[in-house]
Amino acid sequence: TDQLITRVFPLKHIGAEEVERAFRSFIPATARLVPYAQTNSVIVVDTGHNIQKLAKMLEVLDVEGYDTGIEVVQVKYASAVELSKLI
Repeated sequence: TDQLITRVFPLKHIGAEEVERAFRSFIPATARLVPYAQTNSVIVVDTGHNIQKLAKMLEVLDVEGYDTGIEVVQVKYASAVELSKLI
């Protein structure tokens, strides 16, 4: 609808502040988007139509990502130098 409503979006895999920064350019000046770090949620005040669009975008963006990191593998039966050439 075109009425102003308030909706709280709990987030699982993406930070509330990150969502606020990313969506800042998508919301009109009359709308409000407030990150709430304590529960990793975003509070949005906007028209129902715009909130529905934001909800669809969050469904796509708030997904489990790949863990990036460093893994140390101990080499037992080969030369680390020779393995590094293969990798």
